[in-house]
Amino acid sequence: MKIAITIFSLLIFLFPSIIYSFSRPPELDYPFTDLTNLPGYIIYLYNFAVVISAFIALGALVYGGFKYLTSAGNPSKVQDGLDQIKAAIFGILIVLCSYLILKTINPNLVVWPFF
Repeated sequence: MKIAITIFSLLIFLFPSIIYSFSRPPELDYPFTDLTNLPGYIIYLYNFAVVISAFIALGALVYGGFKYLTSAGNPSKVQDGLDQIKAAIFGILIVLCSYLILKTINPNLVVWPFF
């Protein structure tokens, strides 16, 4: 009986809002609505990949710092932490250099649709 009352109350309260949401246009502007050609999609995917790789590099940098701080003086763990930090910084430099190269070739290749 409790299940039937729960389902009935959910239908009463959620059904009108679901129907209302389909009856009006969306309020958000999605980034793909302006893009109608393949170069636009490629630019968008490149910019998305740059942002994701920056977050991954930041996570790798934090992880390397954590490994370095928790090494407790063990030389092999200290070296592992430092190698992780160096690799993360090298990854950030690669991302920044790719952005710089594309900006030098054609500034329209690195338009940021996120902002």
